[in-house]
Amino acid sequence: MKKFRKILFSFIMSFALVFSAVAVVFSKFDNQTAFAAANGGSVYVGNNSTNILEGRKRICGFDATNGGGVYIANGGTFKMTGGDIFANKASMGGGVYVLTGGTFNLSGGSISQNQATGKNADGITHGGGVYSAGTFNMSGGSIVENKNNGIYVSSGVTTISDGTIAGNGENAIYVGGGTLKVNGGTIVGSIDGNSSSVSISGGEIRGNVSTNSVTGGTIYGAVKTNVALSIGNNGTILSNGTYAVLSSSGDIYISKAKIVGDVKAESGNIHINKDSDITGKIIISNSSKTIYLDNWTPDFVPTYTLDFSSLTSVDTSKAYFVFANTMGTQADTSKMTIVAPDGYKAVSKMVNGTNGIYFEVEKVDFPADWKAQINASTYMTTTVTPGSITSLKFVSSVPSGYTKIGTLSTGLQVYKGTTATDIAFVGKNIMAPADLSSLFSRMSNLKAVDFSQFKTGNVTDMSWMFSNCSSLTSLDLSTFNTANVTTMDYMFWECSSLTSLNLESFDTSKVTNMTRMFWNCSSLTSLNLSNFNTSKVTDMGGMFWRCSSLTSLNLSNFNTSKVTDMSSMFYG
Repeated sequence: MKKFRKILFSFIMSFALVFSAVAVVFSKFDNQTAFAAANGGSVYVGNNSTNILEGRKRICGFDATNGGGVYIANGGTFKMTGGDIFANKASMGGGVYVLTGGTFNLSGGSISQNQATGKNADGITHGGGVYSAGTFNMSGGSIVENKNNGIYVSSGVTTISDGTIAGNGENAIYVGGGTLKVNGGTIVGSIDGNSSSVSISGGEIRGNVSTNSVTGGTIYGAVKTNVALSIGNNGTILSNGTYAVLSSSGDIYISKAKIVGDVKAESGNIHINKDSDITGKIIISNSSKTIYLDNWTPDFVPTYTLDFSSLTSVDTSKAYFVFANTMGTQADTSKMTIVAPDGYKAVSKMVNGTNGIYFEVEKVDFPADWKAQINASTYMTTTVTPGSITSLKFVSSVPSGYTKIGTLSTGLQVYKGTTATDIAFVGKNIMAPADLSSLFSRMSNLKAVDFSQFKTGNVTDMSWMFSNCSSLTSLDLSTFNTANVTTMDYMFWECSSLTSLNLESFDTSKVTNMTRMFWNCSSLTSLNLSNFNTSKVTDMGGMFWRCSSLTSLNLSNFNTSKVTDMSSMFYG
C-alpha cells in the first residue's frame, strides 16, 4: 500500500509540473510538444490567463508566425522573472509577441538570439526580441543579441525602468506607434521611429535617439526629432558625432540640461534656459526663426557659440538671438562667439524694446583716392605705382600666394602677388564711391580685373572710368549695379585692346550721356547692347568712333527720341 501511494504521489507531481499555469515551459530540444504553432511557438497566453517564466527554465528553438517563443493574447499576462527565451523565430516578435490588450512584465531573465523576419512598409524588422502592441513593462532582465531590433513598439505603452538592452542589430528599440517611456536601465543601440511617442526621463542610452522629450538620464549619441523637443531637468546629451540635438521640424526647448555637441533646428526656433550648459554650436538654418534666451537677466553673461552661417537670406530689421526679459539693459555679448551669414556682421543692440543680436551688411569703402594711398608709406609697407599694376582683384578672401602689404584709410586690406604689379583688395562688399570718374584711367599696363566684391549700387558717375586702359583685353562687368548711374561718357575711351566686354547686366535707365563711350575700342568684334535703355540719353556723339573691328552690334532696343547729338557716332 505504501509503495502504491508513493507511485501515485510521484505521478501526480509529474502531472502538475507539466500542466501548471506557472511552470509550463517547453524547448523542442528536450520536449517536442508546443501550443498554437501559428501564434506562440512554445507558450500561448490566452484571455484571463497568467503565465510565469522563472528560475532557470528556457524557451528555446521554436518557430511561429507571431511570437516565436511566447504569444500573449488580449487579456493575457506573461511575467518573466528569470530563465531564457532563446533562439526562437517568427515573422513578428521572434522572442515574444504582445497583442493589443496583452501584458508582458519583464523583471529578470534573458531574451536573446531570437529572430524576426517580417518588416514594416519602411523595411524595419518587426522585433527580433519583442513585438509589442499591448503593455510591456521592463524593470529588469536583458534583451540582448537578437537579430534586427530588440523591441518593436507598434501600439500600446512600453516602459523601460531597468535592465539591459544591447547588441540587437538595426535598433535597440523601434517605435512604429504607441508610446515608449524610458525611465531607467541601460540601452546600447539606437531608439528610432516615431519621435512624438518617445520620452526619456532616466537611464543610460548609448546610441542615437528619436524623441520629443529628454528630462533626465544620459544619452551618448544624438537626439533627433521632427516635432517640438523638450530637453531639461538635468538631462545629459553627450554627442559622438557632429550634432547632439537635431530637429528637422519643430522648436527646441532646453532647460537645465548639459549638452556636449551642436544643437541645430532646421525649421524651428530654439529656446534656451540660462542654466543650460551647451558645449558646441547653436544653429538655426531658417531665416524666419530665432534663438531665444528665455530667462535672461542683466547679471548673466552667456558664453554660447551661435552659428548663423547657413541662413540663405537675412532680414536686417530682425533679431536672430533675443535676450528675453529685457529690463532696459543692453546685454553683454563679450563672451559669445557669433558666426554671421556670409557678407554680414553681428551687432548687439536694442531695437524697439527688443534686446538681441542683429545682422548688418559687412562692408568696407573703396577710397576714391586709392591711387595716391597705395603709393604712400602712410598706408603701405610696400608702396605701389598705379601705372605699373597689371592685375587688380576685389575679393572676399586672400588669393593663394598673396601677402599683405598695407591697409587703406577705410580699413580695406591690400595684398600683392609674386610682384607688386598684381594687387588684391580683400574685403566683403567693397563699396565703390559714388563718383567713379577716372577711377582706373591711364592704367596702361592693366590687363585683368576681378570685380567679385566690388559693389556699385551707390554709383552715379562712371565717366572716363577705364579710359586709356590700353592693355585690357577682356572685362566682365556682369556684377555691376548701374541702376543709379547718370553718365557713362568716355567710359571705355581708348581701350584699344579689348576683345571681350560683358555689359549684359547694365541698367542704363537713368543715363543721359554716352558721349564717346566706346571711342577707339578698335579690337572689339562684337558688342551686345540689346538690354540698354537709352530713353533718357541726349548725347551719343562719337559713341562707337573707330570701333573698326566690329562685325556685330545689337542696338535693337535703342530709343533715340531724346538724343540731340549723334555726330561721328560710327566714324572710322
